[in-house]
Amino acid sequence: MARNQITQDNKKKVLPNNQKNPGISRRIGKSTIGNSKVRVIVNATVLNIVEQNGSVQYLNVASMNDDASNPQKQTKFTVHASVYILACGSVENARQLLLSGVGNKFVGRYFMCHPLTSSGVISTNQPYLSAPQLNLMQGAGWTPPAGTISGFQGRFTVNSQTATRLGIGRCWFWASNFGSDRMYMEMAPNFNSFVELASTVDPVFGQQQTHIHWELSDQDKVTYETNCNLFQQATNNSISFPGWETLADEWVVNGHHLGTTRMAASANDGAVDKNLKLLGVDNLYVAGGSVFPTTGVSNPTMTIITLSLRLADYLKNSAALKS
Repeated sequence: MARNQITQDNKKKVLPNNQKNPGISRRIGKSTIGNSKVRVIVNATVLNIVEQNGSVQYLNVASMNDDASNPQKQTKFTVHASVYILACGSVENARQLLLSGVGNKFVGRYFMCHPLTSSGVISTNQPYLSAPQLNLMQGAGWTPPAGTISGFQGRFTVNSQTATRLGIGRCWFWASNFGSDRMYMEMAPNFNSFVELASTVDPVFGQQQTHIHWELSDQDKVTYETNCNLFQQATNNSISFPGWETLADEWVVNGHHLGTTRMAASANDGAVDKNLKLLGVDNLYVAGGSVFPTTGVSNPTMTIITLSLRLADYLKNSAALKS
């Protein structure tokens, strides 16, 4: 949020821009957030986004008391800004917009993740890796330098050219020399997989919670079967795998919640534009994995960071923040 103003219904302590706070110690260059121009409001929950005539007017916000045995809503206040950024994750981004009635019909739609089989699915009937290859894939015998990553593990996956040529998503197979492997799959975008408001409400603020209708599609079946066949060919028929229909209870949502405010060229296909502005609202932007139109197969963190930095640069140079 930029150029923010806070109107309080009740007294609430807000950290001054220049006040040092030992609890806010993350550094930006040589300064902590507490020493920067950033104003941090802790224990603050957005209740709804108030939008009129295609522009967000303010946010209704509330805090919670300190009684863990009986949590209750406490202070209520509003936040006014020239620009707002919603960056709460794919499920909560959709929930905030749905609660507020802001955005178009694509808000909440195309919920995606990286489906993971909950147990060994692909069985190996003979070793397909030599001992040195297996050690390499599992990172055996390698000790990382202190203070760096804790380790690594290899995956089998088709290259992007093959996936494009065959029109499939990509998969990862955990390496094993003899036994069972697990699969981690790129999910196809699916309008019928979505986040919606539930009939249940949270006990503190009394707002509707979320229900996720997660649905795999026929395209996911093609992705699974084609990748398994390619993996089988690559290992000289050393593996076997079950049919798609037997896997209904095997797939689990493996984190990496994506979609629900997908990026698109127009309001006919998605919820935000190429600059991550919510379509139909002139001062509300969305950041995070919810803007992904497709999932890819890789961990989405770096892409989320890249898109966030891109949005920051765009807003820094925009007229809205210079006025």
